[in-house]
Amino acid sequence: MPAIKESNLRKSDIPKAAPPNASACSWKEIPFDEAFHDATSIATKIPQGEFLSRGTFPIIDQGDGFIAGYSNDESAVWRGKLPVVIFGDHTRAIKFVEFPFVLGADGCKVLLPCEQIHPRFAYYYLQSLNLEDAGYSRHFKFLRETNVRYPCDADQERIAGQLEQAERLRRTRRYALELSNTFLPSAFLQLFGDPITNPRAWDRARLCDLGKVETGNTPPREDKTSYGDAVEWIKSDNITLDNLHPTRATEMLSQTGLALGTTVDVGSLLVTCIAGSVRSIGNVVITDRRVAFNQQINAITPRADVVPLFLYGLMLAAKLLIQRSSTEAMKRMITKSKLEELVLIKPPLPLQQHFAALVERVDGLRSVQRESLRQSEHLFASLLHKAFAVRFRTTSNHPRKRDYANHRIRT
Repeated sequence: MPAIKESNLRKSDIPKAAPPNASACSWKEIPFDEAFHDATSIATKIPQGEFLSRGTFPIIDQGDGFIAGYSNDESAVWRGKLPVVIFGDHTRAIKFVEFPFVLGADGCKVLLPCEQIHPRFAYYYLQSLNLEDAGYSRHFKFLRETNVRYPCDADQERIAGQLEQAERLRRTRRYALELSNTFLPSAFLQLFGDPITNPRAWDRARLCDLGKVETGNTPPREDKTSYGDAVEWIKSDNITLDNLHPTRATEMLSQTGLALGTTVDVGSLLVTCIAGSVRSIGNVVITDRRVAFNQQINAITPRADVVPLFLYGLMLAAKLLIQRSSTEAMKRMITKSKLEELVLIKPPLPLQQHFAALVERVDGLRSVQRESLRQSEHLFASLLHKAFAVRFRTTSNHPRKRDYANHRIRT
């Protein structure tokens, strides 16, 4: 089996920030449209339906992942100046790109900093802004309302260098956690074989025979009494492969809402069955507390002869099958009836228990990795705030525009 190593944040990993008054360099301030040139119009855009899983040229879009897919169309490759900053007009995602790429079609802006502003400094400056969330509306208009502050060349290089080091550390910690996400499916395959083709001839059962499947719901929004502080209301963004259990929900139901909602107790699985991206379909966690959940999620409560942590591993290994069973629409979806009819393996109970013990040991190691990632993200956010906190003399001939800086740090 592949090995998993613990990943701790060492003092030697931490970039040393210069003291606040290390430079007497004055910061200048200019309007956004002078600081950045919107070069989006010269890009050839590729629609999402043409994204490839493998290819020659990476596609950059406004999604969470840095690379959304690939293209083999050389004529679509960005021909303008590099590096550039990509801004997600809908998502507010900010990406620094310094290699040939293809632009995704939906909602991306390609920004070129002016000569006075170093590209990587500009990238981190944009990350320090607190743009208000307008949902899936356009956000570039908010950027254009700002003034951009920047110091002399030497300080730009110093700030960008410190933040690049901290970001590299954060990226390494995140990659380590993502890599560990592949361990349990790999271990499952080694112990039990493919749960779909069943080369080891285990007993087989429909998912509805392995556990009771229930679909969540949303209590009426117009009835404010349905929402309160009685129990967490889980949504699909609380279900990630980084965590064995659902993350803490930001919204809760009241006792009134509980009567209208769907709840499960400890030991049930929550599976994302409706999502905007096929990558989220089949994400699964196991509950460590009583929760309610919405209609994008199906819960599976294991039968008496099925070990919950085994079923969790089984669903991880069957994720590709779940995704292939989903509808191809704007919102990807696998229906409750299709989920229930999936035929999977059912090994003997002692082997299920053996795998469950492995899941517990692996999650202990991954909790160390999650804490290490949390520390590195905190470090980056702290350095970002210190770098752009308003503590310098500012020279500007421009009227103050809307100021989004330094109220909240997004990472």
